[in-house]
Amino acid sequence: MIPEVLGRLIGYHRYGRGGYFSEQLKDKYENLAAYFNLCSLSALRSSVSSRRQICCCDDLTFGCSPGAFVRCFGKPQHRIKGPNELTDLLLVYRQQWHSYKVKSELHFARQGLFYFNRTFPHLSQAQKQQLLLVLADKYHDGEPVDFTTEKLVDPVGNEIIVSQNLVLSIDYLARQGSSCVELVETIRRSQLIKQRQADRQLSKLYHHL
Repeated sequence: MIPEVLGRLIGYHRYGRGGYFSEQLKDKYENLAAYFNLCSLSALRSSVSSRRQICCCDDLTFGCSPGAFVRCFGKPQHRIKGPNELTDLLLVYRQQWHSYKVKSELHFARQGLFYFNRTFPHLSQAQKQQLLLVLADKYHDGEPVDFTTEKLVDPVGNEIIVSQNLVLSIDYLARQGSSCVELVETIRRSQLIKQRQADRQLSKLYHHL
């Protein structure tokens, strides 16, 4: 029992370090809740128009294939097939950009890349501010963006959403792409089912009271 508990604490458990992290990602994305939360966060943010189309890096845009990305950046640290009904493949890269450590998650559906996230741990306040200034400079011509209440939206409807909790996290979402349209429809159906269930419960209460 004690070795197993210690294994959990240090991230090994019975899967090994890499396997344990992969299992965590599978749990995070298996029921689409993380995507639902992202769409809910997007709905709360005001849109700021960007004249520049959002790219993952260089000329790799939403819709690109996993193969195109691997050819450009090499083998990922983690590769997870089919974590949920929407996502065919999830790739994870851990990189060092000069003084910045970054973890990138890339989510591919049948139609290609539809969402990616970059997380920056262990940043100083000065580093956070520098990252946000670079983001505003690249996608908003250097004009200020209040990333706590606003999101950047490019000419074709792709979005950049920044979260600053324990770590700085940047979400890039192909909001108008077919995968996200399917996701939004799934959310709508889920909300409708929940509303019907709530209505039935209220009806039963009305009957019994």
